[in-house]
Amino acid sequence: MEQYSLEELEAIILGEKFPRDEAKQKEAMRQRKYLLDKIFDFQSEENREHIQRINTGLLHAMHELYDKVAYVKRDLDKRIAEGEHIYKDYALEGKIYWQIDIDNVELTRERKLLDILTSHAHSYWGVNASDGTEMENRVDCLSENLNWDIELFHPMRQWGVHICYATHTFFVDDDVLSLQDMKLLQAEDIYTQVMIYL
Repeated sequence: MEQYSLEELEAIILGEKFPRDEAKQKEAMRQRKYLLDKIFDFQSEENREHIQRINTGLLHAMHELYDKVAYVKRDLDKRIAEGEHIYKDYALEGKIYWQIDIDNVELTRERKLLDILTSHAHSYWGVNASDGTEMENRVDCLSENLNWDIELFHPMRQWGVHICYATHTFFVDDDVLSLQDMKLLQAEDIYTQVMIYL
């Protein structure tokens, strides 16, 4: 994929260059991220503001998700204590994901691309709980005692920005979303989900 320009890579992702080929699409996403991250300008105040805006949104989502999982866990534990054994041995899994509103806005090429990218983006962080165990405390679960301004976010250290773990996982550990995409993403595009396994 190194031979393709940024425009060509985006055409591959959108399915304009080749018929839908998932392997080529994923490789194009990786190469696009690599190229955009390589030229991202941390000296730009506007770029840093986008990082802080998305980081704040993701940190808020982390807290919201922790609260949702804790609430569901308390409810299920209470039901089990009251004799509703159908819930015994449950497991909870909470995650953060992106969803772009493409129904109520003009669907530009840029929005189509963002929709595809976010549908493939993954955070390797989540909140888990199960029957018979205590939830991890909030600070440890959210890794709030650590600043994830490492690797790609290392330049942010000079401005003292605390990067949350969810931001790090979406934009460093995963190979889909570039730092440049933060300019297009909105906090309203961030969602949380709790799944119950019985």
